[in-house]
Amino acid sequence: MNGIENITRRIGEETQIEIDEIMKKADEQCEAIRTRYRKMAEEEYWRILNKGKQEAENRAQRMRSVAQAEAKKQMLSLKQEMIGKVFEMAVEKILSMPEDQYVDFLKSLAVKASRTGKEQIILSPGDRARYGKKIAVAANEALLAKGKTASLTLSEKTGGFRGGLILSEGRVEVNCSIETIIELRRNELAGEVAKLLYE
Repeated sequence: MNGIENITRRIGEETQIEIDEIMKKADEQCEAIRTRYRKMAEEEYWRILNKGKQEAENRAQRMRSVAQAEAKKQMLSLKQEMIGKVFEMAVEKILSMPEDQYVDFLKSLAVKASRTGKEQIILSPGDRARYGKKIAVAANEALLAKGKTASLTLSEKTGGFRGGLILSEGRVEVNCSIETIIELRRNELAGEVAKLLYE
């Protein structure tokens, strides 16, 4: 019996040694697999993190660009509004001239715009009532002094503008309303006004 027990014991010991070696190899393989997947997971983590960071930076840059463009647009709009106010103030300044200066200004407009000396002077309702006859008389006197035909007449109709005048003869009208004069000068003076306002 002793021999069988020895054989059985030896077989058991050898089997245990094999089992231990198999278990050791299995543990090593598991650790290698864990290490490899841990490394892959870490690499994937950093890849996703870097990609997200880059996308966030790109998005932030786009948002900055959009915000800068919007700020420039609003600044330009504000500048245009301020320039518009300057020209509106110019209209108001002309309209608030003392009577003698304003009549002289409208007389000058009529004389410069007259081609035949026979036109009708169309004024705004308020200007016609206050200064109409004075303007017609003063304009005719100025035309006469220049040796030109001086038959300007005050029109019965009035214009839908705030100040200035329109000279009308037949189908031809020369618009010298203050709004039109200022608007025509606006294109050539807007740059100078902007320099004065923003430098």
